[in-house]
Parts: sequence; structure tokens; C-alpha cells
Amino acid sequence: MKFSLNDLLEFVRRYPIGVVCALVGAIMLGGFFIRNSRVDELSEQVKQVEDQGRIILNDIRNATGLAEHYATLRAATKDLESRLLQVNERARNQQYFYRLESDAGVKEVSLQATSAGGDSKAAGRRSYSPIGYTVTVEGEYRRVLNFIGRLETGQCFYRLDSASIFRRGDGGATGLAAPATVTLNLELLGLP
Repeated sequence: MKFSLNDLLEFVRRYPIGVVCALVGAIMLGGFFIRNSRVDELSEQVKQVEDQGRIILNDIRNATGLAEHYATLRAATKDLESRLLQVNERARNQQYFYRLESDAGVKEVSLQATSAGGDSKAAGRRSYSPIGYTVTVEGEYRRVLNFIGRLETGQCFYRLDSASIFRRGDGGATGLAAPATVTLNLELLGLP
């Protein structure tokens, strides 16, 4: 049995709703298969766009008040750097210990600058440099503790490498009134 164009047109005239429904169904089925084959690719693109969106939103959220934060950090850095000593100003750096000595009421026995900071190549790359000192003070035990306390809460930043304390046997003084000698090896933080 052969179908001709006239037979096909007759079939369409006889069953128009069925033919239209069949065409719409075929188009929808074709669209479904085409779209379904791209779902993985499209879902990956959506995920990338969402991740980019989250990153941008976080950047925007973190950027609010950035100028104020920068100004605050600059002020804090300036305040911290005002507490640093200059490496090449030896006499001024020693004045720091002389002030501590007079404020605490102890007698400075020795103040010696030591080499600090490791090798010079690494020190040249650093923003800050250590300034080494060995300081020996003597006085009543409470005054020696006062000296150490003033050093800890003082203006300059320091790192204590070693400390030794000796009690001198000068008669019957005991407790906080006993004479003592303390030797501190430390590094002050300074600007090159």
C-alpha cells in the first residue's frame, strides 16, 4: 500500500486535532532530549556563576569602610613605630636604660651593646632590626623587680634572651629589702 500526498492531506483533514497534538508532542519530545543533553553543562555554568557571585558579594561586603580601616591601620602603625628605636642612635638608645634606672631607683653596674640580628644579609631584608644589650643592675630586690617591671611595660619593645639574678649576702637584710644583682641579655626592636 502506497501513500500519496493526497492521502496524507486527507488524513490531516480528517484528524486535525490528533495531527497537531502529535506534532506538538514530537517537538516537545525533541526539545526535552536536546535540553536534557545540556543539563550537566548548564548546571556547571550556573555553579560557576553562583561561585563568582558569592566572591563578588564577599568582596563588596569586606570593602565597606576600607578607607577607614586603612586609616586606622596607618595610625596604629605610626603609633607602634614611634615606640621603636633607631639602630644607629646608640647614645639615645642607652638613654632608655638610664631613664629606667633612675625611675626604678637601682644602680646600673654595666650596660653593653651586643651584636644582634643574625647575619647582615637577612637583617637588610627585614623591616625591623634587633638592637642587642646586656644590662646589669643592682639594688634592693623590690627595686630590681621594679626595674624589670618598668622594662616590661616600658615604651620600647624588647625580647629577653636570658636573665640571671643573684642575691648578695650583705648582712641581715632579707626578703624584698635584700640586695640583689640582675643581668639581662635582651634585644630592643628598632628601625634600620
